[in-house]
Amino acid sequence: MAPGTVQGYGQAFVFSENQKLDWCNMFGLGVEPPCIRKPNLWPLKPARLRNLTKIPSFEVNSKELRLKRDVFEEMLGTAVQAVRMNYYPQL
Repeated sequence: MAPGTVQGYGQAFVFSENQKLDWCNMFGLGVEPPCIRKPNLWPLKPARLRNLTKIPSFEVNSKELRLKRDVFEEMLGTAVQAVRMNYYPQL
């Protein structure tokens, strides 16, 4: 994630106090590399969420494509991965 990227619960795309909001609540989490993770922001439920994100998606993709485990890392270098969940309230 880029430096200054917001992690945790909040509203996306708020640039000034005077703007009209496109109402969207979001929850963002850094996943890879481990140095961007903030475990104190991760929810306790569902319990499997933490375990699922311990396996980098590049590893899963290479396995499904029957390629070497680290083929994407060799080609692209270290990847930054994040999870973002949006909630749009019913109008």
